[in-house]
Amino acid sequence: MQPQTKPFKSLDEKNAKFAYYSFVERYFLHSAQHNLTEVSDLEYTPVIGFQQHDFEYRRWGHMFIGEIKVRHDRDFNYTEGSLIEVKKYNALMKLHRETGKTPVYLCFWKNGQVTIQNLLRYPNPELVLMPCPKDTANGGAYIEKECYLLSFFRGTEVEQYDKPDMEVIREKFKRKYVQQ
Repeated sequence: MQPQTKPFKSLDEKNAKFAYYSFVERYFLHSAQHNLTEVSDLEYTPVIGFQQHDFEYRRWGHMFIGEIKVRHDRDFNYTEGSLIEVKKYNALMKLHRETGKTPVYLCFWKNGQVTIQNLLRYPNPELVLMPCPKDTANGGAYIEKECYLLSFFRGTEVEQYDKPDMEVIREKFKRKYVQQ
């Protein structure tokens, strides 16, 4: 049996950074799934490559598809809302129309809370232009991005989670995906 070739030479490569952020998001959800009521059949899309969604799971007898965001820099604040890029929202809604699966948006916040927002409750979300990093992985330059503001007052579910150790996540990613 041939050893699996690791796709990246270093964590500093652009595509490695994208894959790392995808890995972090999936790790957060995997770590928190025991805190989420009645989640089963959790499956993730691949870490490498562009995906229209990050995960699927069964809950309360229904299938859900969704996007994950880890907000390292902000605490959850019920008076605000979460932002989702218009293209991601539109892709999830299209998948819903094609599959019947309920689209959700999960945000993990710095203060140990996760918000779960059912996008079907936002048929006409508020459009806002926000200065955002050009791409999450490489930071740097900010550009204006079209986002939808998803108010937390539309039935957002809030749960607690145990925040995973970022160094542990980084080492697990390196062992799996980066050549040593």
